[in-house]
Amino acid sequence: MTQNPTENDRRNSTNREYILDYRAFENRKQFSDYLEALRGKILPAKLAYCGHCAYTHDKLARSQEYGLFDIELKLIEDEFPSTILPKLDKNGLNVFDVGPGNGLKAAKVLMILHQELPIFKYVALDYSAELLKIAKRNISSKFPSLDMVTYQIDVEVVNFREIVVQIQTETGHSNLLLFLGSTLSNPMDRLGTLRNIRESMGLQDYLLLGAELYKPASINKMLNHYRNETFYQAILSFLTFAGLKRDDGLLEVSFNNVTKNVEVYFEFTSNICIHTSVSEKIRFKKGDRLLIFISHKFTEPELMETFFTLGLHVSKVVFNRCRDYALALVSMD
Repeated sequence: MTQNPTENDRRNSTNREYILDYRAFENRKQFSDYLEALRGKILPAKLAYCGHCAYTHDKLARSQEYGLFDIELKLIEDEFPSTILPKLDKNGLNVFDVGPGNGLKAAKVLMILHQELPIFKYVALDYSAELLKIAKRNISSKFPSLDMVTYQIDVEVVNFREIVVQIQTETGHSNLLLFLGSTLSNPMDRLGTLRNIRESMGLQDYLLLGAELYKPASINKMLNHYRNETFYQAILSFLTFAGLKRDDGLLEVSFNNVTKNVEVYFEFTSNICIHTSVSEKIRFKKGDRLLIFISHKFTEPELMETFFTLGLHVSKVVFNRCRDYALALVSMD
């Protein structure tokens, strides 16, 4: 026999309380960044790679549903040997991997480079220490004798010029910086992030950057990268830091035609109270929306203008067949 819900049952089904788990984070800065973002109802993408979430990101990158990984990887395979490689120093170089993900794209670049010139050091830099472990493990399995080092750093906030100078002094060679995975699309301050990378470069260095491009006719195709179960699991995983569960809300994936951003919102279907400390609570009402992911889609002119604004000289740009993904090799102007 079905029982009618009591008043307590009704209240508990629409009012839920959770505790922000500081132990889920790798360091105090990540915890502070998450707390500040939660207060502002915008969680930046870099937080989705922290702690255990690094492993859901690795799963996403390997999935067929996501698609962007394979598009960029094929472009590297098809174009890097003939169009990018001839621009680089034949005497050898260091490779800096900024936001390496699981390291498999860098591994493809390293494989091509290794056939033609010496690689003196591989340097990976990321906000997430766990993601750096994954990248290092994958790179080491393919290049066991490669000299490599990792640094946990937030390139959205600071540059890494001192690290570049240190490595270049040790090896005596210039650097190729990688910023792949359309990662420039994700920070709230895209220009500031790219400026930090530019400020880290030397006069003889190159930066190889990948970016998904905006095409009006391809919006649905673009959204399919983000409308699949593997992506949902990855993007929802870092909500668990605040105790949130999937059934606390609904995911909305859409394209903003004004900002040219893919936007992912989590709309609460219950009243939520998150205890962030003994004295602080953050409350969300039913219907409130939390922005948990953005990915900006550059037009070709906008991407070129971004490089120009920061004083970066475009040495070469290659596109996939649909011309909705670009690899750009840039240097100091």
